[in-house]
Amino acid sequence: MSSNGQDAANGVQETPPPLLASENGLTKPDLSAHDASALLHRVYGLRVTHHAGVTPLDSYEDQNFCVLPDGADGGGGGGGGGYVLKVFSSGEGKSREFVLLQSEVMAFLRKRGFPVPEQVPTRRGEVVSMEIVGESRASLMAAANVGSAVGMSAVASRVVHGAVGRTHVVWLLTLLEGQFLSAIPRDGALCFQVGRLAAGLDKALLEFRSPLMSCLERRGGAAGGCGGEWDLCALPSLEARVSLLPGERARSIVREVIAEFRQNFLARRHEFRSGLIHGDFNDNNILAVPARSPLPGGASPWRVSGLLDFGDMTLGYLVFELAIAIAYAMIDAPDPVDVGGHVMAGYESMLPLSDEEKAVVFLVVLARLSQSALNAWHNVALHPQNERYLMVSAPKALALLCHLWDLGPRVVHESWARTAQRLRKRSVANPSTESES
Repeated sequence: MSSNGQDAANGVQETPPPLLASENGLTKPDLSAHDASALLHRVYGLRVTHHAGVTPLDSYEDQNFCVLPDGADGGGGGGGGGYVLKVFSSGEGKSREFVLLQSEVMAFLRKRGFPVPEQVPTRRGEVVSMEIVGESRASLMAAANVGSAVGMSAVASRVVHGAVGRTHVVWLLTLLEGQFLSAIPRDGALCFQVGRLAAGLDKALLEFRSPLMSCLERRGGAAGGCGGEWDLCALPSLEARVSLLPGERARSIVREVIAEFRQNFLARRHEFRSGLIHGDFNDNNILAVPARSPLPGGASPWRVSGLLDFGDMTLGYLVFELAIAIAYAMIDAPDPVDVGGHVMAGYESMLPLSDEEKAVVFLVVLARLSQSALNAWHNVALHPQNERYLMVSAPKALALLCHLWDLGPRVVHESWARTAQRLRKRSVANPSTESES
């Protein structure tokens, strides 16, 4: 069995140097494998003594470890399969409320059959653990009391090594089976599945309710402005970063995309449906396994098996979810326009778009590719030691942006419409292929 954590640990991706401080005020934890092992035993009752039992994984802001334990000694996690330990960066964007909201959303989705990780409780049955570093016992207990005062009784407090005086939220998730989509050759049928998953998730989350959603309104997003550099509504605020991009042509295109996005989306945002979205349907957050059953004509040899990382979840627009999924599916695809058409067809098979939404999908795809490039080159300027990790897909995203700009919206939308029509005819002729396509 291959797994997301095991693939990364075996060299599919290389762990970057830690980003210990960032421009947005977040401080990344810097735990060693030994620190993580001690934390796992103390908080979750898991013993990890064998070689490579705790392996660092790639991460952008937080710190993640693949965990293959010897077993548990009284913890809630039980023995057997692997886990992912996440130690969140400290800072305003990583509040306890937001992490607990992620936990609630994943539990909500699991009950409805979505392939998302399961949260492992601490030895005391708490949902998350607050790790306060370098503080006195009195300060630690005061922080725990604050958590209880705002209705978060399922919060534990511990002390671990790391940046002195910082508080880090910690949780443990089950390790899902599958390989990253980034390691799998793209085919249209697999991308159709990705679109269906995105739409199914968005549709389900329209029914999700929680008092903790107020933390998203404070973060921003569709309901209250901009939620950070990865919120698409924030794209115009990134325009100062255009000068960092290589090549005058690319810079000119990105400036035009920002202007069009401001005029043709943001100025008309009231026309588009909003809701709680995952916000980061990229190929390193989606897992797939070989399909089990004999495949009918046109079906993929792969089946989507997991969705990871709800850390960019926001109150956004449904068309954002689709456009983000299309943008990342297109990168590295031999025929990016065709792949994008399959993602869109899959999405619409579950959640049809309005005419207004269809008209802006292409623009929002360009906006996401622009945003990805701007953030990558900006963060490399801040952290040049991380260039290899941060630039994994940015040059390809910028090249794809220029290619799509040259094609123009009419050509791309017509191609996507033909793909949707072809898949509808296939579904009518052989209804069993829709779930496989």
